[in-house]
Amino acid sequence: MNAVLFVVVPLIILAILTLVIIVIISNFIKKAKRIARQGFGTDNLEAILKQQELLDEEPKSISGMTSIYLPKLQKDFPELNWMQLQNTAKQHLVKFLEDKGFAKVKIHKNSLYEYKKESGTCYATIQHAVEYVKPDEKKVQTRFNVIMSYVQDAEKMGYEKAYAVTCPNCGAAITSLGAKTCEYCGSAIQPYNIRVWELSDIIEC
Repeated sequence: MNAVLFVVVPLIILAILTLVIIVIISNFIKKAKRIARQGFGTDNLEAILKQQELLDEEPKSISGMTSIYLPKLQKDFPELNWMQLQNTAKQHLVKFLEDKGFAKVKIHKNSLYEYKKESGTCYATIQHAVEYVKPDEKKVQTRFNVIMSYVQDAEKMGYEKAYAVTCPNCGAAITSLGAKTCEYCGSAIQPYNIRVWELSDIIEC
């Protein structure tokens, strides 16, 4: 009798464990199919892969906040050429991606995502919908934020010159946002605008 139990009990335990594993796997498959149907409208793997290929061909959407932030930017920088700032941001982004070995870089669209002022510096974040091809020939659709910065108050930044922006007459640093005359000698100065907007960061989002 003991010998029979010694054989039967492990078999029963093994059968129970097998049943539990089957139930867990079954539930996992059901859940995965449910998620696939919710996300792709089907649980067919071939159809999902086809949809993913189509998504890889479609440009990413971007958060367009230009109508909100551009008036504020233009109020602070009346003579700023917005198109020129956009093109500068594009050039930085294309160079950034090409330096990483990506090819066929294409900017589908861009928009002013955010404009803010912090600790003497203005930041304009321009979001881009980007397409490029990786070294393995895989096409990628993604988004990047290009953050451009402008030193508004050089004294707050702790140094005397804001990107070497100085009065052509007396050499004093031009530290006031949008200033058209030197606060020291009163000489007229040309607004630098795009010349003092510098690349701050590039972030994939």
